[in-house]
Amino acid sequence: MGTIYTTTKQKYIDIPLRYNIFNDELEFKTPEDQIQSMATPEILELAEFGNIKMVYGPFSINKKIRHGFFQVLISGQASLYSRSDILFKEAEQPAAYKDAVPAQFDKKPDTYFIKVGTAEAKKVSNKKELIAIFPNHENEISSFIKKNKIKTNNPEMLGQLVEFYNSL
Repeated sequence: MGTIYTTTKQKYIDIPLRYNIFNDELEFKTPEDQIQSMATPEILELAEFGNIKMVYGPFSINKKIRHGFFQVLISGQASLYSRSDILFKEAEQPAAYKDAVPAQFDKKPDTYFIKVGTAEAKKVSNKKELIAIFPNHENEISSFIKKNKIKTNNPEMLGQLVEFYNSL
């Protein structure tokens, strides 16, 4: 059960929600027990279910702008998001000395993004790109990363960095 907040300041409470990682869709159950996906996720400001908060928005990967859902880890002037990804592996037929392998989903490691202000969320790949996300405080961020030995694939460390930036 979850709550949806829209950009028009409407609030929908106690809606059965789930996030479909493979299709990158937020799904809900209608009163008639039908599963539907949100047709216009752009109107979503925030979705909460359990202790998970999700937002929909633009993000850039390799200088391409795309849109999708993120799990909110830290929010503020700078926000830390994670994005889950999954890969579908087709079934493999049996062969000599090899059994059949059924189709399956393989979860890939989460990808982390940082959004500053109203800009699109930017993927955290390496320390150089991480420093470039905060152009107005590059020196402070650079020294914080070196001093605290921030790793770009560790959400707790990235959270410390985002909280440090929000305190500046």
